[in-house]
Amino acid sequence: MSTSEGAIPQKSPRSGVATIREWLGRFPLSILQLGMRIGVGMVFFKAGLLKYQSFEFAVKLFEDEYKLPFLAPAVGARMAMINELTTSTLLFLGLATRLVTLPLFGMISVIQIFVYPNAWPDHILLGSTLLFLLTRGPGVLSTAYMIQRYIAPASWLARFAPLRDWLSRFPLWIIQLAMRVGVGLAFFNDGLVKFRSFDYATQLFTEAYKIPFVAPAVAARIAMIDELTCSILLLFGLLTRLATLPLLAMMLVIQIVYPSAWPDHVLWGSVLIFLLTRGPGRFSFDRFIDRHFLKHQ
Repeated sequence: MSTSEGAIPQKSPRSGVATIREWLGRFPLSILQLGMRIGVGMVFFKAGLLKYQSFEFAVKLFEDEYKLPFLAPAVGARMAMINELTTSTLLFLGLATRLVTLPLFGMISVIQIFVYPNAWPDHILLGSTLLFLLTRGPGVLSTAYMIQRYIAPASWLARFAPLRDWLSRFPLWIIQLAMRVGVGLAFFNDGLVKFRSFDYATQLFTEAYKIPFVAPAVAARIAMIDELTCSILLLFGLLTRLATLPLLAMMLVIQIVYPSAWPDHVLWGSVLIFLLTRGPGRFSFDRFIDRHFLKHQ
């Protein structure tokens, strides 16, 4: 028997990476769709509820700060309130999900153009999540799916099949890029705030987060390094899946000690798990390395 015949087959690095990716890709997409619906829905629901509870303040805000050129302040505040409360409720239920993303896109566009041009990082994150729901739907954990499966006639559903197929052809890599940029900038800004005001960050961990077994200054420094490092990797699409893990772990710890932050954590967590299980997309350093350095392994 020759040496080559008796040699034990060795797995290439690419085969090991492919196995991990395949295993991660089995994570149910419907859970992520549910998390994204709840996360982005809570953003708009809280905004609408605040307007409802303090409508006079909302009108004053539209009059003094927003200053929309084509709507009276009271009309703009009422329209925004109704839009936010209605669409967010439908997102929670998973009912008419694709349809309700459209007025939210319109609201984000108006705010971006006329009100807060510097808020584009938040709008990228919200917009990419809405775009994913528009093109891929609410998932099986939704009222719409139950209606389609058990109530709606097949002939009625067939009318919308071409539209759903057309929407699903939207390139997923564009959504992945936007999600990376949106969630990456969110964590980068948080880390930058801690870097610029480290005393404030330490005080925050002392009075609000109160993480046991770790000194506040140490916890603040770990969080700062975690956010800055991992967010930069996300923005470049480098070691993307690996970079999501410290951020998810940090969010889990903060969620335990600061439970009221769950709406943001649901949104960010859903996006991070999506990137962990589905990857960074075509426009990333990971893709470049995979194609040009690992393909021959």
